[in-house]
Amino acid sequence: MRLRSIKINREDVWLALVATVAGIAIGGAACLLKWLIKLISEAVMYCFNPDGNNLWLVLMPVIGIVIVGFLVRKVIKLPMSDVTAIMQNDISSDKGRMPLRLVFAPIVTCALTLGFGGSGGAESPIAYSGAAIGSNVARLMRVRPERLSAFIGLGAGAGIAAIFQSPIGGFFYLVEVIRMKMDVRQTLMAGAMCLTAYLTAYAIHGFNLLLSLDDAISFRWEMMPWLLLLGLGIGVYSFYYQTSGKMVRAGIRSLRRPLARNVVSGLAMGAMLCLFPALYGEGYGVLTDVVHGLFGSVAHVGVLHLFKGSKLLIWSMAGILALKGMAVFASNSGGGVVGTFTPSLFAGGLFGALMIYLFPAIPVPEDVMVLCGMGAALAGIKQCPVMAIFVVVELTGMSQLFLPVTLTVLVAFAVANFLMRFHPCASR
Repeated sequence: MRLRSIKINREDVWLALVATVAGIAIGGAACLLKWLIKLISEAVMYCFNPDGNNLWLVLMPVIGIVIVGFLVRKVIKLPMSDVTAIMQNDISSDKGRMPLRLVFAPIVTCALTLGFGGSGGAESPIAYSGAAIGSNVARLMRVRPERLSAFIGLGAGAGIAAIFQSPIGGFFYLVEVIRMKMDVRQTLMAGAMCLTAYLTAYAIHGFNLLLSLDDAISFRWEMMPWLLLLGLGIGVYSFYYQTSGKMVRAGIRSLRRPLARNVVSGLAMGAMLCLFPALYGEGYGVLTDVVHGLFGSVAHVGVLHLFKGSKLLIWSMAGILALKGMAVFASNSGGGVVGTFTPSLFAGGLFGALMIYLFPAIPVPEDVMVLCGMGAALAGIKQCPVMAIFVVVELTGMSQLFLPVTLTVLVAFAVANFLMRFHPCASR
């Protein structure tokens, strides 16, 4: 019996090489963004006093957002908000060409916004930068014009994979958020770019997970009622998060002058930081502490430190949850550049921790509640359930919790989706 010889398509080999080169570049860009955020944050927070008023925090977001607003208007001269809609338009219109400055602009503006006290994540900016990297690498390596637009979407997915250390999550970002239609070739390229970007970022970070949990965690059926209740609560909270945040956005955008929007959004963000410094930046440090049962960073309650008491921690967590959506939309609507996925993870994790604190007899380990809450909030707020499941499981390496995370995510997604149908202001 003679075996047929396998014919290798030269174009497919070349596209695979382009995808690999672009994935490596995007992984490096994600690490650069993380490093810049850390560098600026450490400089800004050098004099932070956890037991003091820190009223200077009011001015830091104003300075950061004014600088970013100036750069966007006078230097970059391209829109830096609503990047999902921009990328969807570029893909559907088969443009395929993104200016080279968009490789660096989202990284610089996001680092300045978050470093100076903005509240949000780095995922949307790195997705935008990744899209520009994919487009420019493909054009530099002489990919056919009709295939260039695909590299915009693929680069965005690779950026998500790198920043969350979640290659499958990055792929489902393309499917659920960007809603990119892919053929077999593009599906394989998406997998290759997401995996390459993830491995690059993971290696640069020293092969460390973003969140490290107890390997002994396992699911037990007596946890089920409480996890379903958690999903229900976060579904309702997701509706509140979106509604309150978009009301803030509408108020800020009603101001005609860009500089006025910069100042007002910065002052609003600064006022919230004075109350709850845990709203600062991405919140991974606070979330890591909460996962391990350490609430010191949450209890840094700014000017409210004068009201110490047994219920201070409860009021702190409740206050942070109440203001988180407003803080993110204030940071993003007045001229700042931040992502909105990481704040959802932060809010969900804190919601799970609050439930444990309110009901200490719950037969669910605290880190399980935090992990499931993270996925539930991401699914409920951003309406991307499959992406939420894989992002949470992959960034923590806890594959044994697939079932509880999935159940909590589905309940939160269903509840939030139902509520948002009756309130257009809360829809995505």
